[in-house]
Amino acid sequence: MSEKRDVSGVWYGSFAGTFGVYPNRFIAHLDEVGGSISGTTSEPDDFGDAGVLNAYVSGTRAGGAVREAI
Repeated sequence: MSEKRDVSGVWYGSFAGTFGVYPNRFIAHLDEVGGSISGTTSEPDDFGDAGVLNAYVSGTRAGGAVREAI
């Protein structure tokens, strides 16, 4: 049985930066096993020729805190 705070699943979000970084959106597919998180993200490539940018992500979750792997 998974913990109630398990972050596994599909997440939709957006982000914005400063200094000329335009708002963008992303989709994350995450899997959590025993507090370890791994998955992928996809976002539109608004300024390049790729169409879509993909990345692998990893980190950990302890309680309500999620941290990226360093």
